[in-house]
Amino acid sequence: MTRMVATAAVSRGTYDEALEWVGRTLGPMPCPTRVDPANVRLFAALTRDPDPRWWREGWDDGEVEVPPGLLMSYALPPPWHPQEPDLRPLWAQVPLPGPTLINVSTVTDHPRALHTGRRLTVRETVVSVSPLRHTRLGAGHFVTTTMEFEDEGVLVARHENVMLRYTFAEAGRTQPAGRAAALDSAVVEVSIPVTLELCVLDVASTQDLFPGHYDRGYAQRQRVGGVFLNTMFFHGLADQLALRAAGRGHRVLRRELKMRGSAVEGDTVEASAGAPHHHGGHVVVDVEIRASGRTAATAEVRLSPTSASEGAP
Repeated sequence: MTRMVATAAVSRGTYDEALEWVGRTLGPMPCPTRVDPANVRLFAALTRDPDPRWWREGWDDGEVEVPPGLLMSYALPPPWHPQEPDLRPLWAQVPLPGPTLINVSTVTDHPRALHTGRRLTVRETVVSVSPLRHTRLGAGHFVTTTMEFEDEGVLVARHENVMLRYTFAEAGRTQPAGRAAALDSAVVEVSIPVTLELCVLDVASTQDLFPGHYDRGYAQRQRVGGVFLNTMFFHGLADQLALRAAGRGHRVLRRELKMRGSAVEGDTVEASAGAPHHHGGHVVVDVEIRASGRTAATAEVRLSPTSASEGAP
C-alpha cells in the first residue's frame, strides 16, 4: 500500500474523543526534516527578504542561519516513506468531525537562532480543544497545540498554534475578510503579486505539502477560490519587515501572528511595518499584511539585539 504521509487525511472522531487527547504529548523525537541552504535562499527570495545574511558571497559555506519563519519546516514529514510510519504531527492525529483545517494564530518564541545542518528534536502537546464553534468558514473546533524544539538538549524555539478543524459551510462561498485600513506610520512596505508559481515555489521552499497551497481543485473545495500562500510565508514576511524597520543588529525573539484571511493567486500581497517602539526592554514592530486590500494577517514581532540573544549552533 502506498500512502502520501504529508497529505494524509486528519483523524476523524467525536468531540468527546478529541477531549481525551488534551494533555497528550508526542516526543521528544527527532524532527523528520532538516532545513538546507537552498530552502533558506529560496524562502528569502519569495518573501523579498534583502537581509545580507542570505545574499553575501559564500553565504552557504558551512552552517548558515535559518530564517525563523522556516521553523515549522523541521516538523513536516516527507511525502512518502517505505515503512509507512505515521509521521503526522500530533494536531493531525486528534480525532474530530471536521475534515479540513486552517491556521488561526501562532505565537513563536526563538530564544536561540536556527541553523542548517542541525537535527532538531521536537515535543508536541495538545493544550486544548474548544467546544463546537460556528465561523464564517463553517462549524468546527479550535485545537491549540504547542511544539518545543531542541538542539542537543537546548531549547531553540517554542511554537503555539491554534488551528480550526471544520466542516465547510453549506451556503455558498465563504465571505471574504474585511477591507484593511492602512497601518499608521508605516516605515517599510512591500508588494508581491500572488501567482500560482509563487504558491508552488513557497511549497518547495517550506516543504509544506498541504494541498491547498498547490492544488486548485482542493483549494476551491475549501471555498478559498484558488491556491493560497501558507502560514510560513506570512511568518517570513512579518519577520523581514520587522527587521528592516528596526535596522540591522536585531533578531526575532517572539512573533505573534493572527490570520484574518487568505492570500490567493490573483491577489497582491501588500505588507507594512510600523515604526519600532519599545516594550519590556525589547524592540517591538507591528506588521499588517493585506491581500488586494483585505486584511490577511496582523503580527507583533518582538526583536532583541543580536549580541544579547545569539547562540552558537
